[in-house]
Amino acid sequence: FYGITMVNSQAVQIGGTTPAARNVISGNDPSGINLQFGSPDTVIHGNYIGTNSAGDQAVGNAVFGVKVILTNDGGNKVGGDQPGEGNLISGNGDAGVYVSLSTNSAVQGNIIGLNATGAGAVPNLGAGIRMTISSNVLIGGDVAGARNIISGNGETGVQISRNDMDNPNGARLYGNYIGADITGESAIPNAGPGVELLDTSNNIIG
Repeated sequence: FYGITMVNSQAVQIGGTTPAARNVISGNDPSGINLQFGSPDTVIHGNYIGTNSAGDQAVGNAVFGVKVILTNDGGNKVGGDQPGEGNLISGNGDAGVYVSLSTNSAVQGNIIGLNATGAGAVPNLGAGIRMTISSNVLIGGDVAGARNIISGNGETGVQISRNDMDNPNGARLYGNYIGADITGESAIPNAGPGVELLDTSNNIIG
């Protein structure tokens, strides 16, 4: 079943900013972390999700690495912009991060689709990040620590679809490396487009 599942919970921290606080959440069916039905102010920091403990080989969760669904109370963060807060989310059977029917979430500072050093591919077989029917989701940020490295995945780097057309706040993609290694100097392409928008509006890329 899920590695960790949270339903109608609040203000929970999964992992931490030091190696000793790291969880290795891998090999589960369907997904590594399932966050749903409220669960505001939850943070997911510093974990290896879908890999071995060295972060260099896939031990994938069967579907998603992290699933955030039906969470509209806000404050949920996958990763963060401070040292050690980002997760390694690689090797999973579908998307690394899946956000659906949610608002006010952030995905920051993660390595998605590469190994722990950010130098080689450990692909999620689907998109790196897939967001659907959601709004006001921040992917990356305007400081270097918020940058996601989204590369080497089996489909699109970031796919955004069907967000609320009447909501002025869709997704905001700032400062990410998509299709490159952690240095931004070498290509590690996603198999599909870097960013794909489907039936969506009011998004900001860059």
